[in-house]
Amino acid sequence: MTYQISDGHYIPNSGSYFRFTDDIISYYKDADVVITHGGAGTIFKLLELRKKIIVVLNNHRVDPHQVEIVNYVNENHYGLACFELNQLETLLPLSVDFSPATYKDNPFVKAKEIIEILNIT
Repeated sequence: MTYQISDGHYIPNSGSYFRFTDDIISYYKDADVVITHGGAGTIFKLLELRKKIIVVLNNHRVDPHQVEIVNYVNENHYGLACFELNQLETLLPLSVDFSPATYKDNPFVKAKEIIEILNIT
């Protein structure tokens, strides 16, 4: 296990850890499974890299965007969803045989229309 602990106070007593890196992609590429928060940027990068992921919901967020993205990952079979931390113990062994659906990035094609609308107003 390798942990990114950022500026957290907890220091893992197993595995290795780092706080920050300019090359997180190399860690992702080396990983068999990545346990991640529900941040969209991280999740979509991991899906593009075709990594097995366990997405942990942050229940303390005021806005619902993490619930939506964790549900999206779960419903589309892109990764395993962890809605409560106590689920990790069950999800880790399941990740070994988990075969995620292939994620296909759909380009955002409405930019031109939005620009045209904004120029009209």
